[in-house]
Amino acid sequence: FFFQAEDGIRDHCVTGVQTCALPICRLRQGNHPDLLWVEPTYSHQGKLVPASQAEAEGVNRRTPPQLRLEQIREISRFLARRPVEARGAMVVLEAAEAMAEAAANALLKTLEEPGYGLLILISAAPDQLLTTIRSRCQQIPFRSEEHTSELQSHSDLVCRLLLEKK
Repeated sequence: FFFQAEDGIRDHCVTGVQTCALPICRLRQGNHPDLLWVEPTYSHQGKLVPASQAEAEGVNRRTPPQLRLEQIREISRFLARRPVEARGAMVVLEAAEAMAEAAANALLKTLEEPGYGLLILISAAPDQLLTTIRSRCQQIPFRSEEHTSELQSHSDLVCRLLLEKK
């Protein structure tokens, strides 16, 4: 799925996916074995620092964060393994428009053969993604805060289908 959300609505998409059928505390802690949440990172002192943790770690944020090739390779490995608790795995790529070119090209193969799971791309700027990536996803636009209930129903459906017990 490709959740297209205007800039101010993207946070609602993130929240909607986070509050799906799984216990909320497990999602917020990043503690579900069949969920991989991927966000843009900064490269800092030889390691990748998620954008959400950059300020706390004192990362220089002059350049924008990116989704990197290493992260896409991690997604491919994650989806290649069998799910632990659920019927399938789920990967969420937050701010998909921040994908580096090499990462975007690597993602194409994963989208064609997603293994045992589902990918959800969230983006406020879908026109910045490769056309071939957009064409391989079911696009779900969210254009105003009025659509948050619609987002919640989509999120609940996705989570029920994939992350319920085997």
